[in-house]
Amino acid sequence: MNKLFKLSLGLALLAAIGAGAADDPLQKSNAYTLELDGEMQPGRNFFPLSILRNDEMDLLPRLGYTFTDGGGHQCLEFRTGKECTYHKKVSDRSPVFVSLWAAHTVAGSRWTGNYGTLKNSQGPDGKPHKMHNLNLHDPNTGKYILDCERFSVEKVLEVNGDRVFMWHLDNEWELPMDYSPEAKAGFVKYAKKLYNNDLNEFNRVWGSDYRRFEDFKAPVAEEASRRPGAWLDWRRFQEESYTDFMAARFKNVSEADKGRRRVVFKGTQCTLEMPAVYKLRLNNHEMLADKTREYSKGWYGIDMYGNTDRNCYEYNYFYNCILNPADPEDRRWNWGVFAAETNNHTGPDWQFAESFWRVLGNGVKGFDFFTLGKKGAKGDWATFGFTRASDGVRRGKLYYAARLGAMIHRTEQFWAQSRPYTQGAVAMLIPTRDVLLSEPAGASRWDYSQNNRLNVYTHLREAGYRVDVLPYNKLNDAYLKKYAALVLVGADHLTAAEAGAIERFVAAGGVLLADGQCGFFDDRHREIRSLEKLLGIRMGKVYKGIDVSPDDLWICDSKGNVLRCDGKITGSVTTAELLNADDVANSLKVPMLTRNRFGRGTAFWINTRLGCMRAEGPPHLVGDWLRELLGSAGVEPQAVTVPALPELRIEAPMVDDDGNAAVVFANTVREPLPGFTAKLRMPGDGYKAFYWADAEGTNFRVFDKVKQLKDNCYEFELPSLRTAGVLYAWKKPLPMLGLTVEAVGKAGHAPYDPWTLLVEKGSELTVTVRVADAPAGSKVCLRAFGDWAVTPAEQEVPAGKAVSDLTFRVRLPKESPLYLPEYPCPLLAELRNTDGKRIGVCNAVVTVK
Repeated sequence: MNKLFKLSLGLALLAAIGAGAADDPLQKSNAYTLELDGEMQPGRNFFPLSILRNDEMDLLPRLGYTFTDGGGHQCLEFRTGKECTYHKKVSDRSPVFVSLWAAHTVAGSRWTGNYGTLKNSQGPDGKPHKMHNLNLHDPNTGKYILDCERFSVEKVLEVNGDRVFMWHLDNEWELPMDYSPEAKAGFVKYAKKLYNNDLNEFNRVWGSDYRRFEDFKAPVAEEASRRPGAWLDWRRFQEESYTDFMAARFKNVSEADKGRRRVVFKGTQCTLEMPAVYKLRLNNHEMLADKTREYSKGWYGIDMYGNTDRNCYEYNYFYNCILNPADPEDRRWNWGVFAAETNNHTGPDWQFAESFWRVLGNGVKGFDFFTLGKKGAKGDWATFGFTRASDGVRRGKLYYAARLGAMIHRTEQFWAQSRPYTQGAVAMLIPTRDVLLSEPAGASRWDYSQNNRLNVYTHLREAGYRVDVLPYNKLNDAYLKKYAALVLVGADHLTAAEAGAIERFVAAGGVLLADGQCGFFDDRHREIRSLEKLLGIRMGKVYKGIDVSPDDLWICDSKGNVLRCDGKITGSVTTAELLNADDVANSLKVPMLTRNRFGRGTAFWINTRLGCMRAEGPPHLVGDWLRELLGSAGVEPQAVTVPALPELRIEAPMVDDDGNAAVVFANTVREPLPGFTAKLRMPGDGYKAFYWADAEGTNFRVFDKVKQLKDNCYEFELPSLRTAGVLYAWKKPLPMLGLTVEAVGKAGHAPYDPWTLLVEKGSELTVTVRVADAPAGSKVCLRAFGDWAVTPAEQEVPAGKAVSDLTFRVRLPKESPLYLPEYPCPLLAELRNTDGKRIGVCNAVVTVK
């Protein structure tokens, strides 16, 4: 074939695509969801799905994905006062998630045409920070950002107003600490108010002898451990200033948009529990959620890269941040986390399934994965791409992502409305004050603290506990009452109110497990020893050790297995019982483990760091020890398997207002898990139907290996688990569809996904549509691209059957402008009631040679 002919053919193909493919109904996102109308306006239960950088939306709808973030990021011309070329008209194939990068407009230069030269924040040395690290204490600089934002909103609505469904602010704009004269002047006002003009108390906390508040010397991150009171005050002021400005931005955008669409921010997980990063960047997630939830309409946006337990741990925390602290039963919105940029870091395909099926059980309500990628991509675009940079072939995680979307859309309203059921679970606190005073473990600046709470979370999960990860503002009576136990790891700094809530929780029958110097200080590092009465102990000093006897410790479980610990607090018992008194009496290397009865509850204390505890043997031994300790106080795991499978994770059931529940099971290792029996505590009884769907398919099956036990417990028998799956337990059964696609004749599979067919042009497929709990008279139709032949056109669901399988035949055309390399082709099943209204959808993809 000569080059001229190839070029002519290529141009003809592009023209055909432009004329045909864009107009095919299956090239539009609203085909795959019941929550987008004909004008792409989302309903209340829209669960948004996307992968960054498919601005034309020529691929994502084929996967069942439902929005774009195209159109541009910023009005760069606003800085110079010229006409704005932002926002470009987006595709009519989906709604758009709009970037409002006002601060980024001055990343290259702080000179502006109408606002003069804006100010950067400053470092401790007085030198200005670079780029768009701006001085929020300068009114003119703040005015520029707000004005630019309002102007940008008006411009976007003018161009794409019929497509916008959500706004987001400057990408990952987490600022450095500001040591400018304006910031210092602001702190003086803040400190005078905080200390009621009591200079003596200020000096006591700061360890200083200033004659005026104005004489203060601002601490730097390296001084955090030497000047803890000063650091916590200075940091709190910086966080409040930053968060107040961000809240003003949220309000500004909301008020500029007459449609009052949802506004979120794309912050990062790095400012949660990575001390080396958090000390240098401003973003207190609890505070930001608290001050913006009215404008985010109950969602918290976050950019997050991770997998397995860390993913769930962090997403769960952000979910608990956004919930209304004054009312756990608040149902104004579908509360949750919007994963504004996410991937399982650069992990393998199977791990993508394990990671992202699981987070559904931890409050996630939308995904924008990073990134689609392409052949020849570089840097992050290659590292995190769903497409291999070396050859342009789609990675297996693209197909897992498509199946994730199909599973969500099968019962989208349920996933949007449901919430984690954690009654009787274990709660953990992330004490961010202590993160600011902690040192990383040392291997990387992305490390967690040395007293690593994620380790404790993992041990608890291995032991079968459901775990909620809480911010400080959920340490109140209304929230704590649902938990069986509270675990405090390195929570040295608690307010009197927080300590009081913990004390009441235990007195009412709860169980506390605390380590080290928990509650020894208040939020300004003043010694208050707020939990000593509850724990029944008297805390001493941090044991420094000597050359021949450092602070490494060992404790044995009841079977004699050895667990290693690091760090030691001296102390003595008052009303508590020393559970390992004999071991402590005979070795300096054994930590104290105490138990105190308090009211109707129990408080345990160990004078070492729980987050450093590790087994000198199989890792799960620490989880076994925690289960034995908590179990001695009546706190049992909500999930128990036979055989024991520490690699298995069973997430908290998601439950809706009708009592319907869905439980995600996931395998954290590469090899499939063998068959097992799981005993789960469910949110009630009275379930009428059980179904199972795994991450390798787009169908589901009736689940009949179930036995009801007492006390809302059920026993489920699973034959095996490759990566992840969902167990549906319906009290009020929902109409559901599933698809199984098989080739007629020989076929292969997608290069990196053995569960997606690769078929020849002109070949035939057999598609089985499974229907469950459809209303009488419902009909199913199977849709494909317009030049594919589907027979029959539709079928009526047989009456009197809870589950039916309907078979369709599909013939592919021999040639089509919709055949594109590495572009999967969709199949969509629709369930319609007697009025012709769609009441169910499910999609699958095939690849074509």
